[in-house]
Amino acid sequence: MAVDGTGVGAPVVDMLRAARLGCDISPVTITGGDQQHRSGTAWSVPKRDLIAVVQVLQERNELKLARGLGELGALVRELTDMRSTQRAGGRVRLGADGCGEHDDLVIALALACWRARRGQIGFGTWRLPGI
Repeated sequence: MAVDGTGVGAPVVDMLRAARLGCDISPVTITGGDQQHRSGTAWSVPKRDLIAVVQVLQERNELKLARGLGELGALVRELTDMRSTQRAGGRVRLGADGCGEHDDLVIALALACWRARRGQIGFGTWRLPGI
């Protein structure tokens, strides 16, 4: 299981570990950097890479969302609101620029897709072509 371990996500990771769910828990710190790296079971992954996984799966028609998903409407809104904007100084911001400006569901989806694409997370590294 990949879990957002950024900032206030760290206590959530601790609670999930304490719950002994019977699965590997990989905390992911979401960064603005250029490369993924791992330290033990923890990962640092650029937000760009997480969002790119979702984009590629959508473009390949490999991402299927269940019609009965409880938060489907909110997820679709967040996906629609995602933007890449270049700021002064050349920095790129990835995030929701819509009505509510949330991207929590997109990030949860991106973490799941990123983890699924990695297979056994402890073996090798996986990068999208061209990124």
